[in-house]
Amino acid sequence: GTLIQFEAQALPAMSILGRRARRILVVGGGTGYIAQQILRYPHVENVTVLEASALLVQYMETWFPALHSVWKDPRVSLVIDDAYTWLTDNGGEEFDLIIMGLEHSPWWKAASTSRIPQTSRFFAHLRGMLAPHGLLVQSAGSVQTPRHTERIVALHRAAFPRGSVWPMAHGESTEVHDSLILEGRYMKSPMFTLISSPYQFDPLDIDWSVWQEAQVHTEFYAPSVHHALFVLPMELQQRLRAPPPPGLFGLVPALGSPVG
Repeated sequence: GTLIQFEAQALPAMSILGRRARRILVVGGGTGYIAQQILRYPHVENVTVLEASALLVQYMETWFPALHSVWKDPRVSLVIDDAYTWLTDNGGEEFDLIIMGLEHSPWWKAASTSRIPQTSRFFAHLRGMLAPHGLLVQSAGSVQTPRHTERIVALHRAAFPRGSVWPMAHGESTEVHDSLILEGRYMKSPMFTLISSPYQFDPLDIDWSVWQEAQVHTEFYAPSVHHALFVLPMELQQRLRAPPPPGLFGLVPALGSPVG
């Protein structure tokens, strides 16, 4: 994943939860970046990071020691284990936020470390690990994988029939080697991330004082960006049945406020 993807997976959900985000589970967070961002919030009590690759953690220690230092924070528990095994064996621990940081990687050989089970039973299990107000966040592909995105959206809606499932869309620019081509940058296809919960919530109903107090430094995410994430292109709104939040347009005048 990229920094923008990591921020999109963690920070909108942290904003929605506010001070209720105390116990966090990050699945596939071995780089340490997601945990580092979350730990900037002083009300966070525990972050459990589940990573299948001990080699990735060692690599980060060698080449990115500033990120690797996150594991020294007493609020962090790093678990090296197969994600599916650990999740299905979970002994009833409850989380305010679960971030499924594993990517959909169909080009890898199918294995429990390269696939997120796409079954209603598995997502129902994840729902059972959430607090009543908890949020489940998961990457859901891009405009290049529409069938995969529709499948993940359908699974979330089946798992949270009385709750909320909000898709987000976010793009990012990438540097190219030849600076004379496209002024040295090009835009990747928009990526999708889902935020789902057992309860119905408004993703724009946020106490931004929590963000201000945390003083999170980001590459991409900010309060003004938060609102735009929930406005998908019109054709995708129709295909995914995902219109913007009802209160969005009433909030437009506030987008230029100092909190951004």
